[in-house]
Amino acid sequence: MVAALGDSVTAGVGARANSVLDIFKEYRGVSFSVGGDKTWREYITLPNILELFNPDLYGQSYGITRVGSRETSGYNFAVSGATSVELAGQARRLVKAMRKDPWVDFYKDWKMVTVIIGHNDACTHVCNSTLGVDMYEDASPAKYSKNIKDTLDILQQNLPRTFVNLVPIADVTMVLDLLDKPAQCYPLHWYLCPCLFDPKFSTKLSKPQMKRVLSSYMYELKSLIATGRYDTSNDFTVVIQPSLVNGLLPRHFNELYNKKLPDLSYLAPDCFHFSQKLHALVGRSLWNNLLQPVGSKTTNWKKEVPFLCPSKTSPFLATSQNSAYKRRTRTSSLARDWWSLVTIGHKEFSCTL
Repeated sequence: MVAALGDSVTAGVGARANSVLDIFKEYRGVSFSVGGDKTWREYITLPNILELFNPDLYGQSYGITRVGSRETSGYNFAVSGATSVELAGQARRLVKAMRKDPWVDFYKDWKMVTVIIGHNDACTHVCNSTLGVDMYEDASPAKYSKNIKDTLDILQQNLPRTFVNLVPIADVTMVLDLLDKPAQCYPLHWYLCPCLFDPKFSTKLSKPQMKRVLSSYMYELKSLIATGRYDTSNDFTVVIQPSLVNGLLPRHFNELYNKKLPDLSYLAPDCFHFSQKLHALVGRSLWNNLLQPVGSKTTNWKKEVPFLCPSKTSPFLATSQNSAYKRRTRTSSLARDWWSLVTIGHKEFSCTL
């Protein structure tokens, strides 16, 4: 089983849009964490990679939905515009849907849930009233951490055999480096991230200040997971996968500015959300994070980084337990358990990527 919770990034807003007119479409089928359209050769997503090891994978999202419709596809329960306050509700809907699904063996099927939330928390950190929502909604790092904890507690208490990827959000300040963005991106940036682009508020939250907010969010997540509260059994764990934290857009030479600038083809037509090309880079980076030991995970989506592959000497998804004690016999069983998540029925490990 694969599933995902989050906001418009996980919903795939604008990922395959050809113009700003398509920006209100959610291309869930190419979402980096849960999309299942076609195969990895056309669209690199985590499920399309996992299918190479287990063709019986279930839960992927397909096709297109509309922003604001609250539609879902597969087990992609992300809602565009969602903040961390709404994440627990998504978790409850996920649990309810899995319990009702006749195709799910609830207590025996292994489940991988990818969680990424906080872009909207950060972008409305001091300026919620601009968007017409509750201006007193608390988006502080402490409240953000509590919202994440409440969500993870729901998953831990209700989903057996579950591996949770907790993905810290991307650096939203990188859009400030877009010097050659099209005209339509200016009002859209004002709407999507007023804390950075609305003149009323941007002076109150500079780029360095926003980076400190993002660092505080990351610190809170690391502190929460470091408590070990999600490592109390051998069939549930939460692992921070930091593949987005230091991600930068690939650059190309711009003749007008006579220097290299971020390549806008990696963004949707709103110059904010991920295009399918960036979903592919992030999907590959998330896959690599799964195999990298805790404490040694990459924090970017560089194009030059190759696919990592499982091996017979290291045939497991990395957790805090098997990363810290990988040389000890006591973790070999846990390692095999987590790898069985994606290789049920397969005796040999292979990687054809």
